[in-house]
Amino acid sequence: MQYIILLTVLILAALAYAFFVEPRRLVVRRFKVRFSQDKKNLTVERKSEGNGTRVVFFSDLHAGPWFKNKDLERVAARIKSLKPELILFGGDLVTEESAIESVEFKDELVRFFKTLMESAPVVAVFGNHDVENPDNDSLTKTIYREAGIDLLRNDVWDPTTNYSNASNVESTSPFDFSVYGTEEGFWGQATAPAKDFSGIMVCHQPDLVPSLIKESGAILSLSGHTHRGQVTFAGIPIVKVPLGKRYTYGHYVFNQGQALLVSGGVGMVHLPFRFWAPPEVLLLTVESGE
Repeated sequence: MQYIILLTVLILAALAYAFFVEPRRLVVRRFKVRFSQDKKNLTVERKSEGNGTRVVFFSDLHAGPWFKNKDLERVAARIKSLKPELILFGGDLVTEESAIESVEFKDELVRFFKTLMESAPVVAVFGNHDVENPDNDSLTKTIYREAGIDLLRNDVWDPTTNYSNASNVESTSPFDFSVYGTEEGFWGQATAPAKDFSGIMVCHQPDLVPSLIKESGAILSLSGHTHRGQVTFAGIPIVKVPLGKRYTYGHYVFNQGQALLVSGGVGMVHLPFRFWAPPEVLLLTVESGE
């Protein structure tokens, strides 16, 4: 009987932690990224700090009943505290449970992105939940348009011409790499960057990445989508999602010039729990070699 009571207490404690505590633990993972001068080689190291251009990547907000305006404000404040020079969003702004018809909901998200834009330009791609039905698609496009966010759909974002979009930053780009953003892969068709492209690629679903970059130059790919499983056993996902089953979380090296970072994302979908998979943003310090 004592064991049953103890087990019950442990289960209840785990549920309470997964519901009340971990979803609000916003972890920052830091990496130093270095492109060689000839754009053929790439190194990615786990570092507490670096001297390069500060790029923040975050994904999978899933704004809605489990991720409300106060959570958006908390994430915006954390990202701004990192002093980014470029902010990249990996998709899944909304979810099935979002209040799609609510003007207040739309305005909260516009305000969230405008707050980020006070620090640095924001570049985004679609996630599958953003385009899984016409209402989500329309709302997501409206939010990005009203906030002044650059939405990439198999496009290149060139900082030399786009950096002045942010409201309170210098108009001259502080870095010399470009960003390629793909369509998401469930409802759209992600296409590869040009063969001579080198830089950062944002692709919502990580399992698409290897086939897209195999003929390009040095590329660091950034993905979300998996939530690191959202509920895990010691970090091992209990459930894996389509197009996120092979590359579930972390740092993957394909060759000397190509690597992938998969983020666990920020929000939650379907169930309001995170367990052994805390929400996170990535801070990259990006350098170009001599």
